[in-house]
Amino acid sequence: MSIATRTARPNGATRTRVTAGAVAMDPALPRRDARRDGRRDGRRDAPRPQPVVVIDLPRVAQRFRELRAALPWMDVRFDACALAHPALLASLAADGAGFVAPHESALPVLQRTGVDPARVLHADRWARGSRRRDAWEAGVRLFVIDDARDLDDFAGAPAGVAVLLRLHPLLVDEAESRAHALGVPVAGLSLRLPGDASSAHLLDAVDAAMAARARIARSTGRRLGILDLGPALDGLPTAHPHRLAALGRSIRSLVAPATSQITVLASAGRGVAADAITLVTGTAERYADPATASALIDAGAEVVVLRARHRIPRPARARSTWTSAG
Repeated sequence: MSIATRTARPNGATRTRVTAGAVAMDPALPRRDARRDGRRDGRRDAPRPQPVVVIDLPRVAQRFRELRAALPWMDVRFDACALAHPALLASLAADGAGFVAPHESALPVLQRTGVDPARVLHADRWARGSRRRDAWEAGVRLFVIDDARDLDDFAGAPAGVAVLLRLHPLLVDEAESRAHALGVPVAGLSLRLPGDASSAHLLDAVDAAMAARARIARSTGRRLGILDLGPALDGLPTAHPHRLAALGRSIRSLVAPATSQITVLASAGRGVAADAITLVTGTAERYADPATASALIDAGAEVVVLRARHRIPRPARARSTWTSAG
């Protein structure tokens, strides 16, 4: 098995050994940067020790359950690019989680982990042609597209394959008509928001998407069944539970899922993994965000996966922010 990171790129074959309550994975790659081993003023620099990356699986599972419990009417999925370590993905999959693959390398590691491809939303905005065909041949059935011209890729796709339109609300009517002419099922709409979008911006986008859905229904009689919020909620579950609850109520009032019969999707990655990753160097311990942990794993750091809650002390309450400095 290979260790995978947020970009799902393996960093070499590993040996797995079972320890008390944890699984340690020892990368076969060298644990030093060759550039640091050069000579300076005739002396060889001492290699910098790599920290051990500790992933607390019970805490990740707890955060994901908290998020789903706060939004029971929403299909919340884990963004595999946050931290695509096989043990973490397998743990979430066993808990019934769905996944989002927003990067070309995310799907392969999900496949190696044994995730049900029918529970994967393919949201790679750079995918074209053969990469999409590879995905639906692997069993993926739901795809996000960012350009109406990409609908041509889905002409002749297997039964059950459908798309979500991640387009400006004023462009979705024409794109939906084009898809219908090509015989490509449109399952719904996906919001196109910047990473720093405010709650007000999110609610405006939801309102505009629902208006577009209503226009399509009036003009064609076809009702789109899915609204994908993307990563708009990421970061809120642990840091701001009250804001999350209030935002959830506002979204629900706009989409009215019980009467509109629409399924709302959302993805979360950083917010689920935050506060569950620790870097250990000697006797020092500090928290790390998923991006920093991924970079260290890619560089060959040892990974310890905790399967029981012990060893690494946790704060009484989750932090409101996190940084790569821990």
